[in-house]
Amino acid sequence: MLKETMMSDSINFYIKESQNATSEQIRLRSSERAFLLAKKTEQDSLIYKALYNKIHYDIISQNKDSVNYYLKKLKNIYKQDSYQASYYFLKGLYFQNNNADSSFANYQKSQKLYSVSDKARAGYSLLMMAEIQRSSADYNSAEETLTKAYEYLKEEKGYHGHIFNSFGLINWSLYNYDKALENYFKALKIAEDPEKRNIIQNNIAMIHRDKKDFNKSRQILDSLRKLPNLENDAVMNAKVLSNLGYVIYLSKNGNGLPYLKQAETIQDSIEDAFGKLSNYLNLSEVYLTENSTMSKKYSVKAYELAKNKLALWFALQHVLSIWGRRDKYLCQ
Repeated sequence: MLKETMMSDSINFYIKESQNATSEQIRLRSSERAFLLAKKTEQDSLIYKALYNKIHYDIISQNKDSVNYYLKKLKNIYKQDSYQASYYFLKGLYFQNNNADSSFANYQKSQKLYSVSDKARAGYSLLMMAEIQRSSADYNSAEETLTKAYEYLKEEKGYHGHIFNSFGLINWSLYNYDKALENYFKALKIAEDPEKRNIIQNNIAMIHRDKKDFNKSRQILDSLRKLPNLENDAVMNAKVLSNLGYVIYLSKNGNGLPYLKQAETIQDSIEDAFGKLSNYLNLSEVYLTENSTMSKKYSVKAYELAKNKLALWFALQHVLSIWGRRDKYLCQ
């Protein structure tokens, strides 16, 4: 009994280590160790938990051969609806970076299976479906799906901030700026984590930019830029600098180019594909009237990046990590 307890503790330790690791190498190594140990126990629940965790990190690392092999194992060994729901969820995650239709279809299957026994997981599948619809510019459908997700996740208070923020993004895309601000302020009211608050404040600044209230937008972004906690979040730091530079350009009151170039330096150092795409577009526009060669250069860079379809994948991974959903649902 003691040996089994120690084995279980070791498996859970490696699973937790893989979830908390910032290094891809450590994530893969720890998830592999957890799975190898779990197989020795012959306990279905532990094997399943470790297998799910391993597949998840293989997907993030784009280890396709391993993902396909172990997904088949998961589907063939665990026939119960709840396990099959997990299989379809992982397949949704697998296709998320290269086939939105297949990703959506698999999340939909997982949602239907989860809805019988696990409302929270069903709601989470709906959240992922709404993200795909929003990223595909199907905003009305995204709003409908997100509303369903909220019904499932009413008791999961930790996800309400994300839901209100997503409603804000959808309202913003539909040019309903006042409704967007209303949802952003709801999200801001319940967000305690500094990184989440930074995301929301940045989005609020973007609404004021689109309402052409450049002074208000610049004021918010400048305040964000000076926050000490932003130094620990390179992705958001670069985003704020890029947005600030672009707002200064739009306001025709100052030189925003140094901020855009500073953002580019940061994004290059961390391989932030989504951030690069947005910043390249900003740089292309800012250079348009004064340096057509540079404007064309950044337009081509943006096109090449978008063509490779990297932006959606990195954007969603950033959302998953920032909003803290990964530990509870992606990693079980």
